Amino acid sequence: TPPEAPPPEAPEKSDVENVSLDAVGYASARPTRGLPFVLRGLVTNHGRNNAQPAIALEVEGKVVATQTLDVPAGRSRTVTFTHRFAQAGVQSGALRLDRAASVDLMDQLPADHARYFVLDVAPAMRIAAVNGSPSSLARRDELFYFKLAMQAVADAQVQVETLTAEQLTPERLAGVNVLVLANVGDLPDAARAAVQRYVDQGGSLFITLGDQRRDGGRL
Repeated sequence: TPPEAPPPEAPEKSDVENVSLDAVGYASARPTRGLPFVLRGLVTNHGRNNAQPAIALEVEGKVVATQTLDVPAGRSRTVTFTHRFAQAGVQSGALRLDRAASVDLMDQLPADHARYFVLDVAPAMRIAAVNGSPSSLARRDELFYFKLAMQAVADAQVQVETLTAEQLTPERLAGVNVLVLANVGDLPDAARAAVQRYVDQGGSLFITLGDQRRDGGRL
């Protein structure tokens, strides 16, 4: 009886034509509804031939963007997507290799063609601003250029509320993402205590200086 033939050897890694999605990452910790959010995927070509895979970004089961990437043999490349989430709350999605849209892609291992993510999208950003030097002349108003900049991203769901120093209370600051004190002089004791509490609880405070801030003064 002739000896049995040995089983075929598994091909070396370099002999297997395979493009994988190895990781998904983000430029910031949490997206905000309406604001640009950057997602990045690491794509690796494990084969001997250069590849042009198409990578799709899916959000809630729908493809919202696709990019074609040039990935040399044996190398990795990063694909970057910028997306604006239309709704707040938990959103799921994936970066997925789109075989149908890829150029002459030969791939023998489809199991590594996707990376999934789940994100908690924050509601629209709320900004409270105190104008320490209002003026009827627009260019001299302490908040004029700030509000102008916010209007430039009005579609980004940024809400700006102007408060007086006397309106700085824990109740009014609840849910505010950023508090802006624009050239504000000394605050009343109650307002200063509310700002201190807001910061102690993790609120973001942005202070601009100007002629209303005097030496030795305190917020």
